[in-house]
Amino acid sequence: LEADHFERLAFKRPVAKVLLAHYPPAGKDELSCGSHTDCGFLTLVCQDSDGANGLQVQRQDGTWLAVKSGRYTPVANLGDLAQRWTNDTFRSSRHRVLNVLARPRQSVVFFNNMDEHAEVECLPTCISGDRPAKYARTTCGNYVATRMQEMRTLPQEEES
Repeated sequence: LEADHFERLAFKRPVAKVLLAHYPPAGKDELSCGSHTDCGFLTLVCQDSDGANGLQVQRQDGTWLAVKSGRYTPVANLGDLAQRWTNDTFRSSRHRVLNVLARPRQSVVFFNNMDEHAEVECLPTCISGDRPAKYARTTCGNYVATRMQEMRTLPQEEES
């Protein structure tokens, strides 16, 4: 791929969002934020203090790893669109937040998505005869809107 491939394809007018997140202490058998992947391209998380252990990333074996970071050191999570682009060469980071501190935690979360109309399909360099494309073509806007709607909709068994 050419050095400016992604810039030309999808980052002329990217959609970005900043979220100020507040996580109260988790109660017994509770999470501060449930397990999920981010639907966009890349997320940067800045935690409120050195050694904050609230963010956890799921390992491939299903166990959880506490992510330690410094106050001025952002943590990067790849999102679903990066996974789709790379045909699972790079995976979207399944993560959750478990605030075990006796005080609330704060984080600043920066969601960096592509241009709304940018087409997302498996890159030719990530496809082969042994490794066909796993994902259909979509746009950033359509994929993110669909995922956001899914997050807001209760499953059938929970609606009553």
